[in-house]
Amino acid sequence: LISQYGFDSQITSYIDTLNFYIVPVVNPDGYEYSRSDLRPRTRFWRKNRGKKVCFKDRWHRERCCNGVDLNRNFDFYWGETGSSSHICSETYHGSAPFSEPETRAIRDKLLSAEMFGKVDAFITLHTYSQMWIYPFGHQRRSFPKDVKDLVRIN
Repeated sequence: LISQYGFDSQITSYIDTLNFYIVPVVNPDGYEYSRSDLRPRTRFWRKNRGKKVCFKDRWHRERCCNGVDLNRNFDFYWGETGSSSHICSETYHGSAPFSEPETRAIRDKLLSAEMFGKVDAFITLHTYSQMWIYPFGHQRRSFPKDVKDLVRIN
């Protein structure tokens, strides 16, 4: 947005008239863990560092996994295409919508009296792969009405 300020009248208007709330890191524990060592399994960690769950795999070996993919822990089409109910999956959606403190904090802030009537958009940077992601991710080839605007400000 900032790079187009003064050059694109629509972007300039957005910046001049809208309030922006920036949360630099929604997943601080996962981010810190991903930077803790150089092995790809660690460097490309995408989930939070939630409670570890151990179980016996089909060969009767103990396997322990942890973390929830916070992008899939919101209530919008929770548990549908693109997410998993298995805790060891990279796309594990959690035990329920908003089961994680990070997603509850975002929900609670956006629904708070302080924010009532002030939120027109919610945009996130998908830091796992450094992509801007806009709706919708629950099905292929399904786009919001304003997808052209979202692509333009990308």
